[in-house]
Amino acid sequence: MPYKNTFKFKDDSTLTLKNIKVFRSGSEETFCFTSSLYYNNKLLATISNHGHGGSNNESITNHTLFEQIEKRLIEEHPKYLCEWDNVHRSMSLETWINEAINESEIYKDYIKDIRSKVIFIDDKNKLQFIGFKKCLNIRDIHLDYIKKNYKNSKILNTLHKEKAFKIFYSYVMDENIEAIKELSKQ
Repeated sequence: MPYKNTFKFKDDSTLTLKNIKVFRSGSEETFCFTSSLYYNNKLLATISNHGHGGSNNESITNHTLFEQIEKRLIEEHPKYLCEWDNVHRSMSLETWINEAINESEIYKDYIKDIRSKVIFIDDKNKLQFIGFKKCLNIRDIHLDYIKKNYKNSKILNTLHKEKAFKIFYSYVMDENIEAIKELSKQ
C-alpha cells in the first residue's frame, strides 16, 4: 500500500486518496490519472490530471469544506523541501495529491522489482538492480551472490519492507542524503 495516500490531521480527521488509476501511456509531463479524495471516509472530490503538465482537475462535492481542508493541510502538514529553489514550502492540497500519486506508482514498480531482482546500494551509494535469468523470486542464493561480489553493499531485499521502500523511494526521487542517513542507522 502506498504510504502517503492518507493524511491525519491534529484532530484525528483524515484525508485519503483512493481509487487511484494511472494511465502511464497518457502521461507526459505529469502522471495522467483519476482518483477520489475522501475526508473522514466521505467523498470530497474526484481528482484527475490529463498528464500534460497542467494542474489537477477537481470535481468537488462540497466547496466550502474543500477550501477548509486546503487551508488546514497548509497549516498542519510538515513543510517540504522544494527541489527547484531549495526552499521549504507549505504543502498544498494539489502537491499532496501529486506526491501520493507519484509514491503510489513508485511503490508498484518497487514491489514488482523486489520480487525478481536484488536491489542494493553499492559501496559508492548508488542504487543497483541485479536480475537473474529465469528468476521469478529472489532466494538466499541470489542474496549470497550479491554479498560475495558487492562487498559493503546494503541489500534492500533483506530489510523490513517499509524501511526498504523508504530508502528506495528516496533514491528514485533523488533524495539520496535521506536514504544514506536511513542506511547508516542499520
